[in-house]
Amino acid sequence: MRKFQAKLRIITPLATTFQSDTLFGEFCWHFSFLYGSDRLKELLSKGAFVVFSDIFPEGRLPMPKFPVKGGFDSIESYKKFKELKKKRFVGVETFKEALEKSSTFEEFCKELYSLAEQEKDESFFKQSSRVRVAINRLTGTAYEGKLFQVEELFPKVKFFTLYGLFEPELISADEVKATLEFLGLSGFGAKKSSGAGKFEIVEFKEEWELPERGENWFVSLSTGLPEGGEVEEFYADFFTKFPKHGREVARPEIFKEPLILSRSGSTFKAREKKEFYGSLVEISAPALKGHKHSRVVVPLFVG
Repeated sequence: MRKFQAKLRIITPLATTFQSDTLFGEFCWHFSFLYGSDRLKELLSKGAFVVFSDIFPEGRLPMPKFPVKGGFDSIESYKKFKELKKKRFVGVETFKEALEKSSTFEEFCKELYSLAEQEKDESFFKQSSRVRVAINRLTGTAYEGKLFQVEELFPKVKFFTLYGLFEPELISADEVKATLEFLGLSGFGAKKSSGAGKFEIVEFKEEWELPERGENWFVSLSTGLPEGGEVEEFYADFFTKFPKHGREVARPEIFKEPLILSRSGSTFKAREKKEFYGSLVEISAPALKGHKHSRVVVPLFVG
């Protein structure tokens, strides 16, 4: 597979954070609108033809989950560790420096935590509430007295970065870029019908500007889950997701089966080095057979 990196500018506030599994579903719908459902079905029959990371603030990567070995020498060091566990992102340059100063995964963990302590703690989104008016779906007009509140995320930084892989024998770089541009015009995630989640592609290139080394331990850049036989150890942040189809599915069976995923930043020890881990799974109702949900993980090797 071939790597790509996209620089994004978010235009409208978000109601959904940019998780890779949701992004894959949105990508598939928009690809089918551009190139036809038959082409999409053909690609899905061959497996993961394109895979994504989560979308991160420019110059940042997810803070890896690491083991604690040797205990703590003081209450203060324990408190510092607890604070670092809450840290969501770490600078790419800090990540690179930790790799350069270490030779093993364990040394990398120690160096990164030491360097991350020195980084300024930043918030990349501002959360705000907005009062909206409910719509009468029969008349298409506002429901008198029917108000509700929605939480929205406003970006506090100018640009964000998406990393991914695509199979050039199945889909071209131009098709990946065009589909992402179309998705950005339409909007991503919840409340996109009312304008949320719009973005534009500022730059698209077929390479990663990321530090990487080794073939055993990797940091997951995605919301997903490797297959059990693909990894032998892990330090992961698991959660249960209750996904559903978007507005494109005009049926009552919009809810998919729940599934367990790991958040980006989870670390895994691979049995063998691969371009990606995990797979596409079918968790939709029988009436929607053929719809795939991504559990694919994009790895960044660190040891």
